[in-house]
Amino acid sequence: MKRFYSILAIFALLFSVNLNIFAENIEQAEREDWRAYIKEKLPLIICVGSKTKQCYRAAVLAVESCLDISNDQIPTVLQMPSDGYRIGGIISKCSRNLVATLIKTANVIENSNQE
Repeated sequence: MKRFYSILAIFALLFSVNLNIFAENIEQAEREDWRAYIKEKLPLIICVGSKTKQCYRAAVLAVESCLDISNDQIPTVLQMPSDGYRIGGIISKCSRNLVATLIKTANVIENSNQE
């Protein structure tokens, strides 16, 4: 449990730092540019501390899915950094939950195939 909280703290720190770098460079971001940035960076951040390709593959799928699900909440032009943090938090939470579900499901399937 301690490791989980450590990873979560690292994740929160890295996520805010990465969004901050993006936010400091611009005052506004087009939706598609912001989505592309999040698609590239968030899977890496989600899998900090994980050494498995399974995590990264699940994170890529999760981030893409969560971006699509939340697309109506993403303004056409994001006012940075406020919109980036707000929407980034939504996408991050959705993605982390979906990654956990995908990995748990994959493990259940793998274990049932071994029996």
